[in-house]
Amino acid sequence: EIDRLHKNQVQQLEVISSLSAEEAKEQLVESLKGEAKNEAMAYIQNALEEAKLTALVSLITVTFTCPG
Repeated sequence: EIDRLHKNQVQQLEVISSLSAEEAKEQLVESLKGEAKNEAMAYIQNALEEAKLTALVSLITVTFTCPG
């Protein structure tokens, strides 16, 4: 009975969305991949900016503390 109800709900959702369950799953996976890619790119960009700032601070520190 539960399986029949579940299948009925899936069929109704497929009709409403005009997508099969497999197509909906594929779209969800692609969406999640895109979101993960964007978040990874933002993380890398932030890491690069932090590295640049750290390098700049180090350069300034060396420049002003070394006699020369």
